[in-house]
Amino acid sequence: MFTESLCNFVNRTSYEDIPPDVIKAAKDAILDYIGVTMSGSQEPSGVMMTEMVKESNSAPEATVIGARFKASCELAALANGTSAHTQDYDDCLDFPKAGLAHPTAGTFSGLLTVGEKNHASGKDLLTAYCLGVEAYGKIGQFLIKNGGAGSRGWEWTGTLGVIGSTIGLSKMLKLSESQMINALGTASTMASCLIRNFGSFAGHIHGGVGARNGIEAVKLAMKGY
Repeated sequence: MFTESLCNFVNRTSYEDIPPDVIKAAKDAILDYIGVTMSGSQEPSGVMMTEMVKESNSAPEATVIGARFKASCELAALANGTSAHTQDYDDCLDFPKAGLAHPTAGTFSGLLTVGEKNHASGKDLLTAYCLGVEAYGKIGQFLIKNGGAGSRGWEWTGTLGVIGSTIGLSKMLKLSESQMINALGTASTMASCLIRNFGSFAGHIHGGVGARNGIEAVKLAMKGY
């Protein structure tokens, strides 16, 4: 079963198993993410999302990038993931026969906020991020081989972003294999972002929605959902 094999791979992979060139690429992608998120937070859609998050008065758990306040992990991830994708300059995951859009906005935004709240180490954060992007890419390739998603109107950044977020968070929070499978089931039913929204504010939210939904899917799985 594809899901079981993926979760087994994630559970048994450690920082030491990840090749040095992959770690370097991950660091570069995270640096890029911070830059585009800071910039995007000053764009109209980033500003509006930040304002909405601030007005929620949620628990101050994690930093909203480009603002001077903290919010709950879910809402901070929503704001940061949206800002990261606002200008469309965030990193792309491209293969010879397929482009899988922007993996980091959805995959990393939740890791950053939950990692901040839980004081995660740099190695744990990098390990979780690398495995989240691995899952994002592998599931994207699996979908392309079996009929695609983009051809049916679904957009990769959010549709796969929630998968990358869920896998990364499951690794960082040390979920069991069965919990991770359950989290993926919940995350998959939250995966719905439309290509039709390209070029609009609705398209900017794809990274943020993927990150937020990944956090919620993992929290539910930890409760036995």
